[in-house]
Amino acid sequence: MAEAEPPFSKTQQLADRWPPLSRPHLLSPAYHEFLRLCSQPSSTRPSPSELTKVIIQLITRCITIEQDLPAGDVSVSRGFIQE
Repeated sequence: MAEAEPPFSKTQQLADRWPPLSRPHLLSPAYHEFLRLCSQPSSTRPSPSELTKVIIQLITRCITIEQDLPAGDVSVSRGFIQE
């Protein structure tokens, strides 16, 4: 989701940890937290319904930020919103 490709598509081998993000500075702290929650082992990871609530909150925050920005803001037109 964050890289536009499945995380192990280049190696075809699963690992104990997710590969690092190629451009982590483009993602907000809230998005990093969402990725951290998703990558926890299944025994401790939040349930799908709890993760859905987290992503809905994240999207809601993004919409609020977009609505508060002046029209034509370059950061929005390029698709990058930093907190």
